Amino acid sequence: MTSSNYLVWMIQPKQPPALQRRQRSSASFESPYLARSSTNSGSPSAYNVPVTPPPKEKRFDVIFKKKTVKLPEFYIERLLSGRTNAKLFIQLKAVLIDVKNSGDWISQFLHLQGEVALGEALKKINKRSIKSNEQLDSELLILECLRLLMGYQLEVETVITMNSIIPFVVPSVLSPRLNTRNLVNSMLTLLIGHGSLDASEHIIKSLEEVCAKGKSDDDEQTGPVFSFWLENAKSLIVEHHVTKQNESSSARFSRVTVLNDYALLTLFLITSLISSYSDVEERIMIKEKFESSGLNELFTTCRKLKFDPINDVADTYILANEEDQVALSIKLKKKEDGIRKEYDLDSGIEYISREMKNTEFESNISI
Repeated sequence: MTSSNYLVWMIQPKQPPALQRRQRSSASFESPYLARSSTNSGSPSAYNVPVTPPPKEKRFDVIFKKKTVKLPEFYIERLLSGRTNAKLFIQLKAVLIDVKNSGDWISQFLHLQGEVALGEALKKINKRSIKSNEQLDSELLILECLRLLMGYQLEVETVITMNSIIPFVVPSVLSPRLNTRNLVNSMLTLLIGHGSLDASEHIIKSLEEVCAKGKSDDDEQTGPVFSFWLENAKSLIVEHHVTKQNESSSARFSRVTVLNDYALLTLFLITSLISSYSDVEERIMIKEKFESSGLNELFTTCRKLKFDPINDVADTYILANEEDQVALSIKLKKKEDGIRKEYDLDSGIEYISREMKNTEFESNISI
């Protein structure tokens, strides 16, 4: 798989057939959009979910064959009232996964702004400085539900009009779990590519707010606008890149795979934000903000993972930067030439006007 195809595979919606979902282990809570997940030794699942749900086949039988699906209003009321738990989000995710059988249900859920209700539930979790395992599980499940809604909307409407969830989703870029961060990064990148034109501006604003809050909570944190996020990402990559003692080869492969994905998706999100600005001056301005916050240092750290898609993103960024500098020089020269021509034109008109007045004055004297 080439580097570009690998990125497309990671970001685009992936909805596995129901049969494949039912054949998965009952202890597996893999995101349908991130096929690989890190498995911590001793944990019952990739996301440390402490309970074993009933087999998925039985759950789908109950929901769809017996027609006992709860109305969208039920979930929205529970979400807004705060009466939620991981079990509720698992049930909601099950409905959203089977788009073939629940397309009308999902449309009604979106019509009632169910994505905003999910966002409010996520906001309550992200307000906590320390999260329990169940809250971390719920955070991931909520994001998976939102990701499924995005995939449905993209398939039906070919565009994602869900900018309202951005302020709720962005704080999870600092989640303690790499799998959660990977999912958030892919969601934000998808919004940039298939959302409204101002999606990037909403993401930038939310990132600035998250970083500002992180700095205010940590007296030692100072520096440019995005430094809190980029320093956190760099430290996390360095920490997880260290080989652990007594780690099995399979566990190490899983950990390295998720870490590579995190580094790649983080860089791709940043470069997507920069390239989404069509005006070269705006593009260079936002690029300078990221570079002053430590983007080049993050590129250096990520390259040490020796993962080809990361090197491709870095090389593309460098090439795009050179092209932008050339484009900016051309634009500034055209602007300067335009000002000079305008000045020459004004000067010419002023000269002609002055000469005409002089001619008229001399004519009056002769008369």
